[in-house]
Amino acid sequence: MLRLKGFSEPYKEYRLSDLFEKSSLKNKDGSISNVLTNSAQYGLISQKDFFDKDIANKENTDGYYVVQPGDFVYNPRKSATAPFGPFNCYKGDEPGLVSPLYTVLHPKTAFNIDYLMYLFASPCWHKYVYMNGDKGARFDRVSIKTETFMDMPIHLPPDEEQIEQVEIADCFSSVDDVIADYEAQVENMLNQKKGVMQKLFSQEVRFKKDDGGEYPDWENVSLKALCTEISDGNWIESKDQSEEGIRLIQTGNIGVCCFDNKTGKEKWISEETFLRLKCKEIFAGDIIASRLPSPAGRACILPNINQRMITAVDCTIIRTNDECEKEYLVQFMSSIEYFKQVEAFLAGGTRQRISRSNLETIRVPKPHPDEQKKIAECLSAFDEAIDDLHKTVEHWKNIKKGLLQQLFV
Repeated sequence: MLRLKGFSEPYKEYRLSDLFEKSSLKNKDGSISNVLTNSAQYGLISQKDFFDKDIANKENTDGYYVVQPGDFVYNPRKSATAPFGPFNCYKGDEPGLVSPLYTVLHPKTAFNIDYLMYLFASPCWHKYVYMNGDKGARFDRVSIKTETFMDMPIHLPPDEEQIEQVEIADCFSSVDDVIADYEAQVENMLNQKKGVMQKLFSQEVRFKKDDGGEYPDWENVSLKALCTEISDGNWIESKDQSEEGIRLIQTGNIGVCCFDNKTGKEKWISEETFLRLKCKEIFAGDIIASRLPSPAGRACILPNINQRMITAVDCTIIRTNDECEKEYLVQFMSSIEYFKQVEAFLAGGTRQRISRSNLETIRVPKPHPDEQKKIAECLSAFDEAIDDLHKTVEHWKNIKKGLLQQLFV
């Protein structure tokens, strides 16, 4: 365990019930309408802000628990970022409501709220829930008896003035500030790129030739007219997959103008399956577009991952002809204008997609190839800067993750 300099006294053990009492206050008179969701990423926030609409029926929230500012709320629903459910403090200004599936805890005694907020963001309590939860319950939700949950051991620094708690909380707050600053830089750079894209693809701004001359007027053509090949991937079912062999590139690997390798989550098919299903091999440099959200139509250039590859049926393989620079095309396929066209074609009910035949008809502005190169170089410079900032954000998130594992017991 890691301790801050100047502190060495052993931590004191409490029970969750020493610090909190379970609140069962309900919205019986319907006077509160601020319905909250407990998100692993964003904490306790308005449901309307989180989902961009009201999910709960406000006429039927009399059974919802009331949450006061300073209360802690436990959501037993598991997720990748909260494998035992998010446990957050409500820092809003007015009372809110949460689903009766949540546990609301009201402070019984004074403690540093920020310290406990970071403690419950750490994995230090996960083992207790894992060892004492009900077995055989739903796979997506923690099931643990209330009395068992309230008996959870909580270890706090022993100083009554909470000096160490405050310093630990301040340490994490400083790291959060650094992360927020870099995330703001990412957002700012993305907005700058959007602005530049708008000016370039609307032709408000044009590049000139190296000798200062003008490039020819742009044409407007279909996506299909720019391709030597535009085809779908292969229908690969779970039973066709194997532990190794030829890499299966899926929609989840395709970002907007970027490739996500998803290391540790790779899918494969065998050479025998490749031959039996007559699969189409894809190569580094191919453009792969996802016809599924989100957003549908997003595309990237396949990098060289030193593996043979195929792709799934909901992905479209695009190979450009001599009149189109693939780097230019994939940049246009990340533009607002492009996604507006894709959205007009979406169909399929709850799981909307764009068909390949409709994707082929998307209109693409076609500058001279040399001007395409300059546009692609300009926009790729933004991508490189954004990627560097993303890496910095991940670096600081890993620092925080390490501290969460070492500063709490």
